[in-house]
Amino acid sequence: MLLIQRGLLGLMFIAELRLAYSLFHKKKPKQFNYIALLMLAATIITIIKTTPTHHNVLQYFIAPVVLIIWLEIFRIMYNWLKGKKEGAGILAAGFTISFCFSFLDTLIDNGVRLPTVIMEMENPYAVGTLVFLVTMSIHLAGNYSRTSRQLAAQERTAQEIELKRRLLEADNLRKTTELDEARKLQLSMLPGCDESLPGLDICFHMTTAVEVGGDYYDYRFEADNTFILTVGDATGHGMKAGVMTASMKSMFRAIGANRDIPAFFKQCTAIIKQMNMGNLFMALSVFRINRHHISFASAGMPPFFLLSKLDGEKHPFREVEEFRIKSPPLGAFSNFDYSMGEMEVKAGDILIIMSDGLPELFDESDQMLGYENIKEILKTYPGDSPEGVINHIKKAADLWRRTKEQDDDLTLVAVKIKESNETGQLRQGPPGCTGSAIKGGCV
Repeated sequence: MLLIQRGLLGLMFIAELRLAYSLFHKKKPKQFNYIALLMLAATIITIIKTTPTHHNVLQYFIAPVVLIIWLEIFRIMYNWLKGKKEGAGILAAGFTISFCFSFLDTLIDNGVRLPTVIMEMENPYAVGTLVFLVTMSIHLAGNYSRTSRQLAAQERTAQEIELKRRLLEADNLRKTTELDEARKLQLSMLPGCDESLPGLDICFHMTTAVEVGGDYYDYRFEADNTFILTVGDATGHGMKAGVMTASMKSMFRAIGANRDIPAFFKQCTAIIKQMNMGNLFMALSVFRINRHHISFASAGMPPFFLLSKLDGEKHPFREVEEFRIKSPPLGAFSNFDYSMGEMEVKAGDILIIMSDGLPELFDESDQMLGYENIKEILKTYPGDSPEGVINHIKKAADLWRRTKEQDDDLTLVAVKIKESNETGQLRQGPPGCTGSAIKGGCV
């Protein structure tokens, strides 16, 4: 029985140290294994050395290890209190009381005379253990209470998060609906393909990068049946660009380009500046088409192209010509003098106008499509309809882009000239053009 008591005593102290580690540590430290091995060795030696005549050898082998254990426990308690761990106070009190009564028990076992009150205790260690168990119960009860409060708080937090998520979903749905309605409104303001216009076939296409685009196109007729076409591109895209395009439509309808396109550009610039839209500008091209004569002006728009037809060839188009006027967008400079270009066309010619979303379309290697590739795409078009050439360009653009996301609005306008009795002549471009003139246009 004595041997069993000696073995259990060492195990009990190791269990107390392990408990101290586990209360506020996720992993037991390495020194625990060394102390446990030391206690095991001391316990084995104590059991071996214990005899009827030498029954009190505990103090020689196990006692020093017990002292080491208690020093380690006190170090742990100090860290608890220093770190202000919840429940550290009650646990430190429990371990301290347990240590005191264990120490008294050891003194009594070794014949040390103590006050009568203490000496009358049959087993002080048992009293210390009982107090320790009470403090542990208090700690566990407090821990359970804290855990319950934390779970309740987490539940409230989860409910709040769920409520916020639902509110965000509702808000996103509302915004998506509003943007979709704005996109539908914007598209309803834009004309569609039309083959019934006098002397012209025309087709339009726009693919926006986001719900509301910044590209714009429109046309109108004057009293003398002159066809006025405008194609524009607001800087950026989204709602602000959509506001700019709506404003541009109002200006085009209210003021019109009439005979003097540069004067129209200056009026628009003045209005845009009055709107205080910051760094938001409007690139715009205007074309006046009267039978086979076209006058045009550009404010920051990309080049446009002319496909000239030649009968008897495998492909009906003889050449692809590029026209460019270098100029800033509307709203940038108040006193800029915009210039005009002129050109003569013949029946079967197709005018191709685009926003910069097409030439600046990126492929999967982040390479831009560019104007030279666009020329090659146009040269391979075998048909002679505006809608057909737009579909041809769209197909080539999709092959170029593949899986790369479109990051800018893309607009295409194709105008076919119908019925002609004469061939257009080359003419010198007007003053103010930069570069040379091709069929009267500035390049």
